[in-house]
Amino acid sequence: MDDEARTPSWVFDGGPEPDGLAAVLYLDNADSIARVAEVLRLWHDSAVELVLPVFAAPAPVTPGVEVRGTEEDLDGRARPVRVARWTDGLTEDLYQLSAWWSYEDRSLDQIYQMHVYAFRYYPPVAPGVGRQHLHLRVSMTVPQGTLDVAIPAMLEMMRRVGDVADPAYGEMVVNRHMAAPDSHLDNALRRLVTHSADESRTHLRGYEWVTVVPAQLVERLGGVEAIRGCGAFVEVVGLASGGALLRATEDPEEYTPERVKRVFEALRAVLPPGKPRWLAGQDFSRIVFQDASA
Repeated sequence: MDDEARTPSWVFDGGPEPDGLAAVLYLDNADSIARVAEVLRLWHDSAVELVLPVFAAPAPVTPGVEVRGTEEDLDGRARPVRVARWTDGLTEDLYQLSAWWSYEDRSLDQIYQMHVYAFRYYPPVAPGVGRQHLHLRVSMTVPQGTLDVAIPAMLEMMRRVGDVADPAYGEMVVNRHMAAPDSHLDNALRRLVTHSADESRTHLRGYEWVTVVPAQLVERLGGVEAIRGCGAFVEVVGLASGGALLRATEDPEEYTPERVKRVFEALRAVLPPGKPRWLAGQDFSRIVFQDASA
């Protein structure tokens, strides 16, 4: 399955772009893959169990799948590795690991794709200490009429993994580009991703329609019940790790600037200081241009 085969048809024919859905979780304890191997397996397996059936439901054929892996030495030399299965890529030199599913709906002249991804990167310290940070992402183009089913499936995937992973941050967006492994708030504040990741249990890295807050910041916000009682979120799910999954509105289309401001105010006590600034080419439509510490 080559890159051209995964290119959505609307890129070429100018038709309507399908709905897009993406979720990310970040871990800050990936200096040893052995410590996070269970989470890596659960991320893939939960996506296959919960999200893939929604993705594949309208198709009369089984989606094709491709798995790719890359390892990197501590001195920065990268090399592709052969991986027949996701678990084959869970080595101590893990750098990037991808699983792709795609299929064509000929009745709509549309190609859909789903991507499960893991990316391990360095903290801002001397080379040779190991990759501490792990970025997990699932993204998909959503078949017609399945967005209302795909969203709960993706939320349940995030909750299931968040219970085990003790995430440092996470977010979910619908029909919006992600800046991952940066956040849009990182870019607006001109924060380096490695600094933002290192400080993710001191300052929340961002806020989106769905936001995962780490345990330390949930505590500073007064706990799950206090967050639930502030009125800024329609759903507050406490995670077994001590963190929380926050959903701002029932429907992502309802996440208007007024609701964004309510989320900002609810979380401003744990947001990084500094006034956001516009940056060409970035979508900052869901950023409040105020200094959270002011």
